[in-house]
Amino acid sequence: MHNIINDNGKELNANFRIVTIDSQLGLTLESRSGSDRNRNYNEALELILTRLVKLGINRITIKVVSVNLLNHFVNPSDRTIKLNDTSQINLQGKDIKKLRQQIGSAISKLKIDQTKKGGNPTKRIQLVSEYLKETEWKNIALGNLNRIEPNNYTNSFDPLKFEEEVAEYLKTPMKQVPTGNLKPRRKINATHMIYERDSKVKAWVLQNANGKCECCEQKGPFIALNGMPYLEVHHLKTLASGGSDTTQNTVALCPNCHKEFHYGINKEKILDKIYKNKKRLKREK
Repeated sequence: MHNIINDNGKELNANFRIVTIDSQLGLTLESRSGSDRNRNYNEALELILTRLVKLGINRITIKVVSVNLLNHFVNPSDRTIKLNDTSQINLQGKDIKKLRQQIGSAISKLKIDQTKKGGNPTKRIQLVSEYLKETEWKNIALGNLNRIEPNNYTNSFDPLKFEEEVAEYLKTPMKQVPTGNLKPRRKINATHMIYERDSKVKAWVLQNANGKCECCEQKGPFIALNGMPYLEVHHLKTLASGGSDTTQNTVALCPNCHKEFHYGINKEKILDKIYKNKKRLKREK
């Protein structure tokens, strides 16, 4: 059994193991017990979740694997934590502290005797991702993210589903700026390479533009099916060149300006202009 290492290289009072339970490999965390045992559990869980986000892991599952619950709930699904009626816990764009609290609340409700008040504070959990192997989980726990090759794993990315999610987000104003992804993963789809993107980023950029091109300031040339003036979302530093999929690298353009960004003789001049006019944008090296 080892302890989680924080980003400063300090060993936390939080035990972890990488073991196979229910035929699934994952990282187990021992919850706090008593005054001193695993007292840094909350910090450790938030750290692991944050590192998963940095690696681009979109979703994980979490199971309670305490001995008494393993014996009582034979079916793993009965010990799997659900948030918003799904066992696939979404990590991207989340407030990690709040997410950890939601996970903790869900864990506390899982008990053998439902008539008893309060939760069991001494539960062991297992974090599972089908894309991570034992060595990768260990490097995550020890803070060695630089030893993990980001393209060794990938969650599925469906471009059609992506556009459907964008349409859903556009139905209501987005209150928070999405974090996006600094290093979008590559995926070979049929005969060409595509990059996994955050639908919240595209929706936010379109909402923020409010139907006007962020380059020429003119309204989109026609009304799209979503009821808004048609604009196209463009990454100023392309994903293929290592650009991020964030609101700081993404703009909404009319079709003409979009084509000019790609093929125009003055594209460098208009690029400088848009960086100057749109303060949220940051030029990426």
